[in-house]
Amino acid sequence: MEHFPRGIAFTKTWLTPDVLDPEVSLPGYASFRSERAQPRMGGGVTLFIHESVPVTHLYSYEDLDGQGEALWCKTKLCYNGHTTIGVRYRPPATAPVAILDDRRRWDGDGHCLI
Repeated sequence: MEHFPRGIAFTKTWLTPDVLDPEVSLPGYASFRSERAQPRMGGGVTLFIHESVPVTHLYSYEDLDGQGEALWCKTKLCYNGHTTIGVRYRPPATAPVAILDDRRRWDGDGHCLI
């Protein structure tokens, strides 16, 4: 039996739109990215979901009002319902309440993993 992670999340990727998906791809995984708005540097998030797992991209934003970057996907990681996965980078000077607002918006009726 082969074991592999179903999902891998990265924060503070420092990627820009100039970096193409094939340059940071992982074989066997779909990738989802949200970069920091230019010209600011830093931040950014990336999520890799294994190709055997059904996934739908729900929403992403880039440095919304200085609150950082985030992306949200819905996937079926287990047999009972869906799981919403959120990857969020919050700059140190921002309030954590924005993360809770995101969770309330995208959690829905399933499980949520942030």
